[in-house]
Amino acid sequence: MILPVTQSMRFSKLLDLVTLYAHRMLHVVSDDEFFCDDPQHGISEDGQRETLLEVWENPQLLEDFVHANPFNLGKRDLAIVESWKHCLSYTFLVSLLPGGRRGEMVFYCESYAIVVYGISVPITSMLTSVPAVVYTTLLPCEDKIVYAMFMAQYPMDMGENMCSTLQDELEKAVREGRVLRTGAQLIDALPAIRQKAQERDLKEFRHSMEMEERAAGPLEGQHRGVLAGMSEEDRERAVREYANAVMQEDLKSDPERSLADVLRRQCVPGEPVYTQEELLSIDVPDEDPSDYYDEEDEEYWYGLSDPQCLEEELRYAGERQLECLRELAKRGGRWLIAAEEITSLADYPAPSKGLCYYFCENDGLAAIMPNEVVAAAHDVDWDALFAYARERGRLLRFFDELEELRGMVPLEQAIDEYQAMFPNGFRDQQQIADIVFDSLDSIEFGGCVLQTPQQTYLIHFELLWEHRREAGRDAFAEGAFERDDLGRLLKGLLAEQRGKDPRPITQEMLDSESVFSWAEEQPPARALRNFLDAHVPDEGDDYFFAEKVIEELLTEVFWGQTQGSIQAFFDILEHNGFIADESQLNMLVNLWTNMCNGLPNWPNNGWSPNELMGRMSRRKMFFNEDGSVMKVGRNDPCPCGSGKKYKRCCGR
Repeated sequence: MILPVTQSMRFSKLLDLVTLYAHRMLHVVSDDEFFCDDPQHGISEDGQRETLLEVWENPQLLEDFVHANPFNLGKRDLAIVESWKHCLSYTFLVSLLPGGRRGEMVFYCESYAIVVYGISVPITSMLTSVPAVVYTTLLPCEDKIVYAMFMAQYPMDMGENMCSTLQDELEKAVREGRVLRTGAQLIDALPAIRQKAQERDLKEFRHSMEMEERAAGPLEGQHRGVLAGMSEEDRERAVREYANAVMQEDLKSDPERSLADVLRRQCVPGEPVYTQEELLSIDVPDEDPSDYYDEEDEEYWYGLSDPQCLEEELRYAGERQLECLRELAKRGGRWLIAAEEITSLADYPAPSKGLCYYFCENDGLAAIMPNEVVAAAHDVDWDALFAYARERGRLLRFFDELEELRGMVPLEQAIDEYQAMFPNGFRDQQQIADIVFDSLDSIEFGGCVLQTPQQTYLIHFELLWEHRREAGRDAFAEGAFERDDLGRLLKGLLAEQRGKDPRPITQEMLDSESVFSWAEEQPPARALRNFLDAHVPDEGDDYFFAEKVIEELLTEVFWGQTQGSIQAFFDILEHNGFIADESQLNMLVNLWTNMCNGLPNWPNNGWSPNELMGRMSRRKMFFNEDGSVMKVGRNDPCPCGSGKKYKRCCGR
């Protein structure tokens, strides 16, 4: 439903005049920001929105407008403007009116269902889905109620339970006659709406204070963990030391789990041999049967005695493995390793056909490189190989991070972003694509590739597994490369991402172990983790309980399972031994909601709902230590520390 053309034109004209008057009086934005080249009314959209936000907070200005009548308006127009002092700014639940006329939209708040008209287009055309949660200002407009031209929809899924509850509330409002259709009805109901809002806020505040006081300390079945209250540095150090101690105890209780035994299980029986012919004839333990080669393959491995062929093979090695293989060649192809020295497998060359074999020798191990390969290694351009390996590792890491941040990304887009961020990196797009395809299922690249006739996508492995399950395939089958059309799951994600610019990878994310690790250290996740540190179940591990819960919850967050996963949140807590007390529910829900709203998710193309909301409103948002959105009044000092009012600084 929309206003009749004449009424729509009258409303728009009056709103423009009020905006012009307010700009002269208040100068919320500069003239350059306020005016534009629009031939219809010459006011920029941003300028009008920012100015009107100030008007609705200062309705006295509307009375001043009516009294001054700067544009010589008639009584009817002045009456409309004066009625706008009865404006209602609120976060509304928006839905179709049960039993109403076709397209009749209602904005629900404080038990009232308010029928709202579109100005020149239906309200449904402005929303991505219905029901929806929006923030706007409602105004009386003679015999109708309209919104004040601008409406911000919160990027959140209401979930089945919330939609059902909203429907019940709307039906109840209809039965009890609390449906407002006219401007006069809105004006009459406004005092009751505001009183209800104040009473509800006060009740929630009192209840919250009571529950927080009760929940401040650990309750029955919980204890304050040893990590509670530690600084981030001390906490990280304590967890690392504890994890090392646990690993050492595990090794003492089960010596066969030592790192040396991992290599021993891949040792060749018998005495060491050193020639290519002897080594290539050996069946390496644990070798996959599919790795056996025909005569052409044998020619390839014998070809490693040629420096050029050896360089080509070494281009598939990571930087750390290159260091180990070069060291093995420097040692003449024989590297004796004492078992007790092995604290990291990355410090030694990995067993590799044609390059490195392991033999047991005395109480230790011997890494052996064929004599012919050792000779070829002296003529290899190691500096070029290391430079290539560094850039190759950076490329694959960057693509991995893109997948973790957004769930899926077109390969061409990923290449463009990589080249923009690393202008000195690989420039040939086909070379980049070849590196990605050659690295599938390797330890260097945990991502997957899915190809359709139109596009090639990098996708997160969890999406691929879910796609395979839906298609009735073995989710854990080897090979990450699928040659079929996108399934319903992936098509749905692409549809949700449409129209949302991809969030770029930041240097802070790249400096972290992964995007997930970066997310774990963001304020919303850290706030929930700190609460769990101080409320460890009596049977829980002080050091790993909170970490494990946060790790499991991040999957829910990144998948975009926000409103619909409150129960999943408590299920994960319960699965880890935490049974929430009634007094803790409010705090836990707030912490979980802050985490969902404050961290990236795949449907938002890597943006958090809070960030997306800030981009939509074109204002910088600030957050409290627990990750919740900081409520900043337009006349409050700006939290950025500039000394200016928020409305004249980051709130512009």
